[in-house]
Amino acid sequence: MAKYTIKLVWKIKAPLEDVWDAILNTHNWPKWWKNIRQVKETIRGFDTGTGSLRYYKLRGILPYRITFCIMTTNVVQYEIIEGDIYGDIKGNIEWHFSKENEFIIVHIIWAVHDTKPLTYIASFFFFYLFKWNFKSIFKRGAKSLTRYLKAPAEIPIL
Repeated sequence: MAKYTIKLVWKIKAPLEDVWDAILNTHNWPKWWKNIRQVKETIRGFDTGTGSLRYYKLRGILPYRITFCIMTTNVVQYEIIEGDIYGDIKGNIEWHFSKENEFIIVHIIWAVHDTKPLTYIASFFFFYLFKWNFKSIFKRGAKSLTRYLKAPAEIPIL
């Protein structure tokens, strides 16, 4: 089973509250993040966001779709969002927020493995291509978020 641990950093010049709200409110992602095709809330969860279960349909640079659910397991306002992932991929995701001068730094950690038979088998041969695909999706996400917030950013190069 191919496992991916993908670490990314977004550096966005915008108020922390705006960045936090845009990321926490995933139902709005398809409006600004081209790769996110659909988000459906299955379980609302608590007001903090903890306990929510949402279904995601995502399309990367490579010509295949990934569908999964994220159960939000931990939310500390303006600091961290964590969730467990189930579906075509399985694992967890973490979003860590901090401030550096006028920039908001968002550290994203995906630790997942494939569960779809085709991608599971292909991942042994195309591990780096799949990893590049996920990084590209999140690089596009950072660019899309800065446009959505009308904020300058420093987008890391893959």
